[in-house]
Amino acid sequence: MPPSSADIKAATNIAERIAQAGVGRVRRVIMVGSRALGTASLGSDLDLVVLVELPAGTAPWSPADNQAERSRILQQIGPTALRIDLWVRTTDRYEEAKRVVGGPEFLAESEGVVVYSGVANRPPVVRFSADQVRRQNVATWIEHALLAADRAAKLENSCEMRREGHNPQHVSGALANVAIQRAITALLVFHQMSSQKRDSIESMLTRLSRPEPHVAAQLRGVLGNGPPTAKTGRAVVLAVVHRFLADDGMTPYLNRVLRDVSKPVVLLRPD
Repeated sequence: MPPSSADIKAATNIAERIAQAGVGRVRRVIMVGSRALGTASLGSDLDLVVLVELPAGTAPWSPADNQAERSRILQQIGPTALRIDLWVRTTDRYEEAKRVVGGPEFLAESEGVVVYSGVANRPPVVRFSADQVRRQNVATWIEHALLAADRAAKLENSCEMRREGHNPQHVSGALANVAIQRAITALLVFHQMSSQKRDSIESMLTRLSRPEPHVAAQLRGVLGNGPPTAKTGRAVVLAVVHRFLADDGMTPYLNRVLRDVSKPVVLLRPD
């Protein structure tokens, strides 16, 4: 379905504000996600990919640079009519990653609707191959899965939540579910298979069964039949990390993940 005219208008207005806040380096703003696909509900975020052009000879931006620019732009534009989610990428990175499943660049290229376009001053510089980008995307998904798993454990252990009468097992279960989905997404991205936010864990495992039947079966065994918990979330992430450690090509991309995995996590409540 095409995006609604109201979403196009709102996204265009916000994109123009982003361009003004971009200190002359915003080259494109691309709407992705449910509003680009015409499937948004009333409360859906407006997802935007912002492409910035760096001067020739500038060092490539790191994820921290992308995040810093995202925060700066959001602060500059202030409140918006729609709740927005922003990804900032350089035009160089976009050229490297636009055909590789697993990042916002691929979404922008495959489903995006351009709502702002400026004139480029130079051609993009490609520094990484598609295979390198694929492995970087895989590592990023694992990192995000581990973050969600650790947050689930912290919430489950929260004394404050217990005092307020909340069920920490229920709250942490939602985050554990996110960790599991992100870990399985890492495996799908490795095989260049797309997934959607609305996909269930079982549907993702069914797709994974085609290239990796043994891994899918192992993860089903880890998950069992009960609802996700902090323990099962972390166990799934660890199983995925171990699977990638068997791939020599992935090992150099997992240094930060291995450092974080080595930190002990103590669960105060048994599952």
